[in-house]
Amino acid sequence: MRVRMWAAAVVALASLGVALAIVLALAGNAATANARWPWLLDELRQHPWWSVVVFGALSIVAGGVAAWVQLRPPVGWDDPPPPPAMAVAEWFVDRAQTRAATVALCRGGQAVGITTSLWGAGGFGKTTLANAVCAHRRVRRRFRSRIYPVTIGRDVRGRAAVTAKVAEVTRFITGDTTEFDDPDLAGAHLGRLLDQRPRTLLVLDDVWEAEQLEPFLKGGRRCVRLVTTRNPSLLPNSAHRIPVDQMSHAQARAVLTWNLPTLPETLVNHLLEATGRWALLLRLTNRLIAEQGAGGADPAATAERILHRLRDDGPAAVDDPTAAWNLDDPRQRNQAVKASIEAATTLLPPGGPDRFAELGVFAEDESVPVPVVALLWQASGGLTDDQTRTLCRDLERLSLLTLNRANGGTINLHDVIRDYLRSGLGTAGLARTTDLCRVVSLRADDA
Repeated sequence: MRVRMWAAAVVALASLGVALAIVLALAGNAATANARWPWLLDELRQHPWWSVVVFGALSIVAGGVAAWVQLRPPVGWDDPPPPPAMAVAEWFVDRAQTRAATVALCRGGQAVGITTSLWGAGGFGKTTLANAVCAHRRVRRRFRSRIYPVTIGRDVRGRAAVTAKVAEVTRFITGDTTEFDDPDLAGAHLGRLLDQRPRTLLVLDDVWEAEQLEPFLKGGRRCVRLVTTRNPSLLPNSAHRIPVDQMSHAQARAVLTWNLPTLPETLVNHLLEATGRWALLLRLTNRLIAEQGAGGADPAATAERILHRLRDDGPAAVDDPTAAWNLDDPRQRNQAVKASIEAATTLLPPGGPDRFAELGVFAEDESVPVPVVALLWQASGGLTDDQTRTLCRDLERLSLLTLNRANGGTINLHDVIRDYLRSGLGTAGLARTTDLCRVVSLRADDA
């Protein structure tokens, strides 16, 4: 496609030179003619020699430009074609974050090094929102469809893997196959290539570590980056950060009831409460009701059963118990609550997942003082106060909890994650952890 467009441009310039040469010849003939020419062409007859000079110079310039263009095509003319527009799911519900990201990416006069991030816990819809932003007409017009989505993922770890990913992205955008053994050198090379190209949007989805992001931030004066991550601390200070949290009541209702028959209002409200308006859990619940309904089951009765399962067994009750998921594949993680959460917990240090699960013992919507958590974890895992605070920071970095550092520090859990932890503990584990908390509380009172 681009080769044909380039050839057409060369032909057009050559044709212009030929046309000017013809006009030049006509002007020369007009020097000896006396008959009046029609309209503006009579100016050529009245000033034939000036016409010869002007059109002769234009013919030379046009021919020179045509030759230069043919010998020196612009950088990037033979790049691989950009991928087609991303498909937006039919059930997608527009959110304020979509509009905020679109405005940030298309902000006039700031086409240099903008980094915008959609960040939040797993399953809250960051990737879906990023896809919607990239498909937005205004964004595609701004970047003339030069939009390149790239999934980073948990498994891109270590210098060799990061270098290979940068090389992959370089080939994807430019076709360049230069090899490096250092991620910084590979990133600098990509940045130089992007410097020479038109305005480009690079979408870096599912970024987990700073080492994964840093090479992609080098150079690229006309390259804008859109990052999705659970870890906002890895973003540059200049980044425009857009948090992605639970949906509004209206948005959550739209996702939950999409393409379903009318359900009782009370039942819908109970489901919205049980799902915590978490995008992934809403979508899974909707799909499960629809699938059961397609088999002849009553949608309202199915929704009632799912509600009881969510209350009794926690958020993972809507997962397919027979499915297996690759935690390094974000598309597969978005098919299950358990996979979405475990993608983060498996990155914790040894014993970290068990300590995190114990947080499910605390009451709903409660701000838990970090010193209280330290007492619990000292009793259950032998952690020191410093180790407790380090683990809390790790959990915050993975968007598994919210850490408030004021007044000695407190933590908060999203209701859905708390319910998931409680269901994972089970009756016996919850009772054991509760008893441990009582012992810890008595010791603290005695002290």
